[in-house]
Amino acid sequence: MKRTFLLLSLIGVVCVLSPFAFAQTFQFNAAELIKNFDAKLRRDGGDVTSKCQKYGKDTECTFSDIGFKKSVAAMKSLDIANGHFFLKERLLITEVEGKVSTIIIGGDRGDPMNLFHFIGQFADLLMTLDPNATSESASDDVRKLGLMRGDSDPTIGEPQIEIKSYAEIRCNSQDSHKSTAIGCVLRPRF
Repeated sequence: MKRTFLLLSLIGVVCVLSPFAFAQTFQFNAAELIKNFDAKLRRDGGDVTSKCQKYGKDTECTFSDIGFKKSVAAMKSLDIANGHFFLKERLLITEVEGKVSTIIIGGDRGDPMNLFHFIGQFADLLMTLDPNATSESASDDVRKLGLMRGDSDPTIGEPQIEIKSYAEIRCNSQDSHKSTAIGCVLRPRF
């Protein structure tokens, strides 16, 4: 858990814990969010959560890396990726009064494999939270939130914010000379 907060402080994302909640198609607590997120990930071929641990109001999860390893193998077979890649993603969910108040998803953009995996997982999280979201709208949010920015982008290191009907979303990444961490904080809205 401390690693996740350290990661997010390195990339300049400020996390304010507040008791937001909203109407949803599932009971909006950490367990139900994880269950629905995993169902969406399975449908889309993503990697489900694993090793979730509860620490008081916080639930921290890592992700399975089965799909990630398959993607790496496919890229290696095309001679597009070389080397050893390890999945570097975490999910932290905070509850207040039994409802999710904050969702933090963190990853790494130090190599294309981790960046692309993070983008896919994040898009599925958005579509889990907003049942009306589509792949196209999630891709548009990824672009607006600057998740594909590189070091030469003049806004690198500045948090990008989107206010949606279901959440306030704040994402950031730093110049890779400082950190290759990437992360988003989602605060559900009423």
